[in-house]
Amino acid sequence: MHTQTIEDQILNMPMAAYMAELGKMQQASKRDPRNAKLNYMLGLMYLRTDSYPEAVRSLKKASKTDPNNESVLKVLSEVTLLEQKDYSEALKHLKRWSMVRPDVGVIHAHIAECLLELNKPTAALESVDKAEAIDPDNPKAIAVRANIYTKIGDVNKARETLERYLDVGDDANVASGIVDLPGYKPDDTVLERLENMVERLGENKAANVIYSNMGKVYESRGDYDRAFEYLVKSNEKPRERLDKEEANAAFKNIREVFTRKFMLENAGLGHESDQPIFIVGMPRSGTTLTESILAGHPKVTDNGELPFMQSQLKKNGLYAVSNPLLANKLPGLKEHFEFEGAGYFKHVAERYFDHSGFQKRNKKYQVDKLPHNFLSVGLIHLVFPNAKIIHCRRHPVDCALSCYKASFSEFHAYATDLEFLGVYYKQYFELMKYWRELLPGRMFEVCYEDVVANTELVARNMIDHIGLDWDDGCLDHTKSKKTVKTASQWQVRQPIYTSSVAKWKHYEKHLQPMIKTMGSCIEEYEAELAALAN
Repeated sequence: MHTQTIEDQILNMPMAAYMAELGKMQQASKRDPRNAKLNYMLGLMYLRTDSYPEAVRSLKKASKTDPNNESVLKVLSEVTLLEQKDYSEALKHLKRWSMVRPDVGVIHAHIAECLLELNKPTAALESVDKAEAIDPDNPKAIAVRANIYTKIGDVNKARETLERYLDVGDDANVASGIVDLPGYKPDDTVLERLENMVERLGENKAANVIYSNMGKVYESRGDYDRAFEYLVKSNEKPRERLDKEEANAAFKNIREVFTRKFMLENAGLGHESDQPIFIVGMPRSGTTLTESILAGHPKVTDNGELPFMQSQLKKNGLYAVSNPLLANKLPGLKEHFEFEGAGYFKHVAERYFDHSGFQKRNKKYQVDKLPHNFLSVGLIHLVFPNAKIIHCRRHPVDCALSCYKASFSEFHAYATDLEFLGVYYKQYFELMKYWRELLPGRMFEVCYEDVVANTELVARNMIDHIGLDWDDGCLDHTKSKKTVKTASQWQVRQPIYTSSVAKWKHYEKHLQPMIKTMGSCIEEYEAELAALAN
């Protein structure tokens, strides 16, 4: 007979019973705040509803009373590392966990993961060495080692480590990194080992990532028809997750909330800080390259992709097809703003500073490069009216093809269907027109093709727009010591290249369903590019 764990019991509890039990535990914890078991259970209860700050507070109370409790340290480490991505905090709990269980190699691998995110690659390597000394074939340890070499730009050691990973690894994204190594051309043996990984892990877990990267290999060989066959295969399983109505919902909801009247009524109620710099645009539009140019300046820090602004829209229903907070056919965010009153936008700003990954003690300008914040432009403007917003653009077909070729998360299921991808891109294109009309001059816009053709001119204009003096480090992004965290991590370490411009021409006959649904935005963008060249 299967005995349910505490976690299973909490997860399977009916919601009414869960809420009643949560209330009882909260009251019990107030009466007996040093009860480690009670606080541990309360922490698990909070995790059911993704209430991570509350969960961490309760778990910390449990850990303070019972500092060597492995279960508490394990959950604390997982929540702070995997859910909150608070690497400094996670590191503290992982180190304590490693003292309780020094024989578990994967704990040292996670310590290395945190150290790398905190830009301490040398210390990260030391922790990986400890992990592999305990468990030489541990996939997580090998993956973190590969990531360290990738992030610091050591191509040869990254290749050697990834070749080890192909036979023992359990993460197709890590294994496929071997395809992106600059100067390395995988032979048929590597392709065969990648195919074997699909068989070993199963199609649901590995196929889309590996087939996508095999497509890259055939593309590099000039075999575009074979490459496209693998691209189609790579999108078959992920396409099953595509809900077109849900993918469309945010575009409609955003326009219904962020009207001209609404923006005027709430103007001037945000935070005065000009520190945040938001880079927005479709994925694969050059956002990482733009970020790396800005981060080359000594007075700019790159924070990567912070989901905070997007989460504000999501939690208020703007990504939802149907929203329980709907009133007068408007999503709950507008209703919520009106309920909160004039202080709401400053409150959101303070939460951004405290909970987004923003470095409060760092007085530099800080880049937040979440591409899909193109949906959040109105909210960003109201929360941070003085913050800079840089919109990255790229030829519609090149950009969308690059999305189709990428192995994105489930959120990007729109990119798995060529015809719908054209529809989605057109909606993005029209939304950016809407922001320009609503907030004229608010966004500084750069075109990828212009960035690669006239790098210094575009870079100087961006730096001037931010209000900084020029620094030659902006053109020396390939020597940056900062780690790069997105799919473009190797590309951004190379000299700026033009090989990704007009790459779609090789696949033109295969892309007709997408080109047809994009409509006029292709001609409009090409006309704008032509005007830039004159």
